[in-house]
Amino acid sequence: MISVEEMKKAEYKKVKVKLTNGIVSEGYCTEYLWPEDDEEKHNITVRENGILFEINQSEIEEIEILS
Repeated sequence: MISVEEMKKAEYKKVKVKLTNGIVSEGYCTEYLWPEDDEEKHNITVRENGILFEINQSEIEEIEILS
């Protein structure tokens, strides 16, 4: 699982995100989302081809910052 610090560094940057299921998402990280309660998880939102994807911390294997 990726660290929260790595997720925060990706905010407002173009990224390539490798998920634990093997899918790779490449796009602009629009925000890092901090959990508001114990039931929520850390997330980032990535815009890829005009679609926003909210990706949970436990789903991320690796984040590569492209720019």
